[in-house]
Amino acid sequence: MKKIILFLVFSLVTINIYSQGTTCATATAFCGADINAPSLVFPSATTGTGLADGCLLSAPRPAWFYLKVDRSGPLVYDIIQNRSFDSNGLPTGLQMDVDFAVWGPYASAVGNCSNRVNNCPPCGNNTTSPGNYPRPAPGNLVDCSFDGAAVEHMTIPSATAGQFYLVMVTNYTGGAGFIKLEQRPPILPTSGHTDCDIVCGVSLGPDRKECIENPPKDINITASFASPATGTATIPYQWSLDGVPQPAYDNMQTITVNTPGTWSVKTTRPGGCYQVTSSMVYSNYLIPATQPKDIVLCTSSAPPYIFPSINKNSEILGTLSASDYTITYHTSQAFANNGTAAIPFASLTNYLASSSPVTIYARIEDNISFCYTTKHFDLIVTTAPAGTFTYANPTYCTSIITPQPIIPVGLTSSGIFTTNPSTGLTINGTTGEITPSTSTPGNYTVKYEIAASPSCPLYSTSTTVTIATAQAITINCGITTTSSITFDWTAAIGATGYNISYQVNTNPTVNVGAIGNVLTYLVSGLTPADTVVITVTPTGPLGSCFSSSNKSCVANNCTPPTAAISYSLPSTPSTSFCESDTAPKLVNLNGTGLFAPGNYTANPNTLIINATTGTITPNGSPAANYTITYTIPAASAGCSPVTATTLVTIHALPTITGALNACIGTTTQLTGSGTANTTNPWISSNSAVATVSNTGLVTGVTVGSATITYKNSNGCDVTAIVTINALPTITGTLNACVGTTTQLTGLGTANTTNPWVSDNIAIATVSNTGLVTGVTGGTAIITYTNSNGCATKATVIINALPTITGTLNACVGLTTQLTASGTANATNPWISSNNAIATVSNTGLVTGVSVGSATITYKNSNGCDITAIVTVTLPTITGALNACIGTTTQLTGSGSGTANATNPWISSNSAIATVSNTGLVTGVSVGSATITYKNSNGCDVTAIVTINVLPTITGTLNACIGLTTQLTGSGTANTTNPWVSDNIAIATVSNTGLVTGVTGGTAIITYTNSNGCATKATVTINNPSAPGVITPITYCLNDITNPITATGSNLLWYATVTGGVGSTIAPTPLTTAVGNTNYYVSQTVGTCESPRAVITSNISEPPATIVATPSNYFADLQTITVTVTPAGEYEYQIDNGAFQNSNIFANVSAGLHNITVRNECVSKSTTAYIVDYPRFFTPNGDGYHDTWNIPELKNQANAKVLIFDRFGKLLTEIRPSGSGWNGTFNGKELPSTDYWFVVTYEENGITKEHKSHFSMKR
Repeated sequence: MKKIILFLVFSLVTINIYSQGTTCATATAFCGADINAPSLVFPSATTGTGLADGCLLSAPRPAWFYLKVDRSGPLVYDIIQNRSFDSNGLPTGLQMDVDFAVWGPYASAVGNCSNRVNNCPPCGNNTTSPGNYPRPAPGNLVDCSFDGAAVEHMTIPSATAGQFYLVMVTNYTGGAGFIKLEQRPPILPTSGHTDCDIVCGVSLGPDRKECIENPPKDINITASFASPATGTATIPYQWSLDGVPQPAYDNMQTITVNTPGTWSVKTTRPGGCYQVTSSMVYSNYLIPATQPKDIVLCTSSAPPYIFPSINKNSEILGTLSASDYTITYHTSQAFANNGTAAIPFASLTNYLASSSPVTIYARIEDNISFCYTTKHFDLIVTTAPAGTFTYANPTYCTSIITPQPIIPVGLTSSGIFTTNPSTGLTINGTTGEITPSTSTPGNYTVKYEIAASPSCPLYSTSTTVTIATAQAITINCGITTTSSITFDWTAAIGATGYNISYQVNTNPTVNVGAIGNVLTYLVSGLTPADTVVITVTPTGPLGSCFSSSNKSCVANNCTPPTAAISYSLPSTPSTSFCESDTAPKLVNLNGTGLFAPGNYTANPNTLIINATTGTITPNGSPAANYTITYTIPAASAGCSPVTATTLVTIHALPTITGALNACIGTTTQLTGSGTANTTNPWISSNSAVATVSNTGLVTGVTVGSATITYKNSNGCDVTAIVTINALPTITGTLNACVGTTTQLTGLGTANTTNPWVSDNIAIATVSNTGLVTGVTGGTAIITYTNSNGCATKATVIINALPTITGTLNACVGLTTQLTASGTANATNPWISSNNAIATVSNTGLVTGVSVGSATITYKNSNGCDITAIVTVTLPTITGALNACIGTTTQLTGSGSGTANATNPWISSNSAIATVSNTGLVTGVSVGSATITYKNSNGCDVTAIVTINVLPTITGTLNACIGLTTQLTGSGTANTTNPWVSDNIAIATVSNTGLVTGVTGGTAIITYTNSNGCATKATVTINNPSAPGVITPITYCLNDITNPITATGSNLLWYATVTGGVGSTIAPTPLTTAVGNTNYYVSQTVGTCESPRAVITSNISEPPATIVATPSNYFADLQTITVTVTPAGEYEYQIDNGAFQNSNIFANVSAGLHNITVRNECVSKSTTAYIVDYPRFFTPNGDGYHDTWNIPELKNQANAKVLIFDRFGKLLTEIRPSGSGWNGTFNGKELPSTDYWFVVTYEENGITKEHKSHFSMKR
């Protein structure tokens, strides 16, 4: 709510005195007195630092304050310091010198001391001469003044409401006194204003919105202050409840109450500063919420359970208005009581519960009183019927007599099975079993249903099943022999295969199983006259229906012969031969009965065999295992043929692998395939040429060839011819130097792969052609291998290279001695590659001839040589060979080597030029000096350096922006950029020295002459700022005015922003017509004129008519809107409160209100009437709010009010013109709770009706 601050005058306490801080960190609140508050003063500081601060020349005894802007606009105040002030705020004592500084703006009152400018030009007397200090001031310094006056002017041009400023006020005079901040007239609607709430504001704290049952709860209310006043005077307090004074609590800062309503306090502080503030305490309220029912969920799902919605708002509120309450849902009573951890509104839909039951707590809170109550309900889960069922097969044959059960999958019990069609399928209604043999063929749907219950709906699931007629086949006896019977049968329609079983005589039944989609089956292994009974069952795809068929057949009764064959004597079941055996092998045949003639076959059929005689030939037959069968044809029809078998193995010949050549004295390993014979598996045909061991290792004896024979464990053998070759020889030089080569030659043809190999490539390498290269000193064994694989070795010696030591550079005409290792070659041990650059003697002495490099070669007595490059140098000097007096030039010595360690640079005349050890030459006086450079090789070179005189600059060293000044340099100007400005944003300069001002500031101009010598001069470009002005200046229509003023020097006044002729006479605004007029003013500093400042004259007229329009009766937000003609800038006030810029007053209480409108010219008033109803009453007989009514309608004779309890029962009917309702029904007091009403009234000639509720509190 808006706080109202008034200042009263007391006869005893003459001034309102507040504290001050003596340091920036202890700054206290500060605000300005005006015509409505003339007595607000603050004590002067009597101690503190005398150091300069805030750009003042000194700051003795500073008092530190902070102020806050209450209304936007320029703050124009006087700071007055005096020994004493009277009750009207006028200084009555000794005047005291006052100085000040202001910083800002800041966002808050604290933490600003480190963020203020204090290193700026010293302030002068800105009160009487405001133009003598830069504007705007540096950084965040807003204003300051340093003068001997007792009154200083403080101006903050563009203050914004809410901003804070830091103020330092000094006491130059010393001693006790007081400071007053007083707003200077005229105080206009556009003027800013300081906020005195921070000085003497009072607060009762936030509204107390509590819901308390009987007995009422005591509440402490304490008036607290924004800033304590000094002095010991007692502060009076005047308390009221809902606007009614409460004298029992007067003069108490803290009161204890238990009566609801709006409590207000008026505090009168020493000096007459007082404030009225209020706070709503609390209200008692019970909410008539309905207990919600539990929610039951029927589901077969596992946790978490999903409840479609747990929103019970409509059920809980019933007939209550949803807009009056806020309902939240919680998982515990504690959460509901505290209003914390509410379930998000989105989660009320498809709410997840992890178990059952779960209790949900609803908090129902009144949006006006914030009272609440709680209700709870349970979330209960009932398991829903579920599951499915099927039968083992989709189709059953009528031949099945066994009842077929269902196959349930999670199926809930207690249901009933039915069929569709309802007849034809034999089914158990309780278990669902079906009997195919007693059912009618066809397709059926079997349904399972569980009846609906109070918590779950009807549940139903179904499956289908088919009953089909079985199909049989006819079996026939086919071909029969003494040992077998072939059965055949007719095909079954739709069959894809057949299952077979049979029984021979009384033997156990043989279950063959599926034989595929064939129509015959052979039963073998019988004896004559055996009886066989076969059972054939067709099979087919899902849904096929077949039955089994049987047939009995008898085998023929015959006596067969016997036979046996073998290819060895005595007979053995198997015989083996080598693949190389060319002799035919005869069969041995014997038997009983008519066992001949017969025929012979072999499997596989690749064996060479005579089908009549059975003779076989191993040679030419592939190696393999063969089964030879002798077959005796059947003696008569119905008898079976007789067979006899034997096994024959033809072994493959072994193989020999390995190298079939060797050298004399070397070996080669041969390998035979398979397992070697146990006795002499390897034999050499000529052991004088080559021998062979039992493991196949062949050793060369002499040059020639020998046949090697290998026999395996099967007795099969193979041969190979081995050749023995002679060893090669190596010829060539067997020594070399490191880095040189020697060619070796091997006898015969070299091997294709790695014919030459070195055993130590770190000493010597060898190429595939035998070229040996020395790597390091030492010996290496070189191996040569010829194309026969025979190898021989030779040792090669590698000699180390000699070394050269000594200095590898020399100066022209000087020498350097080189020394080499080892014994020098007898002839020309030292040679130079270029005698024109350097020569060398046979002892290694090198002499420099000319600049360049020469290669020096040294050869020792082993014939090994080495080279070194000798560089012959002559140093040079580079760099500028001239300088100016006082300037330097850097010389650089080049060539081989570094600068000499001692005095590498020397000047022949240090009175003209000196030179450092790094070659930096410094000009001393005009003339020439010889500079000598010596390098670390002892070579030196000279150069002559010339020193020139510095030029001078003459001419005017200042100018105005846009104007020029001519500068002149002595001597001849440099051809390139003789004149240069270091800041062309401030001043430019031409190649002839003409300087042009660009912006205010200083620029350094550099002039360079033809010798490269330069000098500098600083040029100042003047840029005076615009004069200081106060704008806008506001007048009333037809006011008498004075000439306009501005702060500055040599002022010129203009009618336009640019152009025109300025006048030294200030204009006087005319006020004969409403409107705005702009005036322009500049100041001249030296010869430079500043930009023009604008001053706006605003002529206004007073308001003609005021219309105050209230909002509709009983509106939720009661407002008054003020319309003024003519339109303009006005301030608005209600009931003598603070003026505001807005023409709308909000939250206006019921009743008649006085509205005032003002501008800088005049103020006018009118009234407005707000119609509303009381939100509560307290019928306790204390004389305050004992009845409830709407008195604002008392002048409407037809207005009436019907009052109901919360259940809708009519309690009474009253008239606004009457005394109201006292809270009884039939003479009995009703309880404290909410009551509803309907009021009928007229508004703007229209009959209306309004419904709402109010609270009764006893």
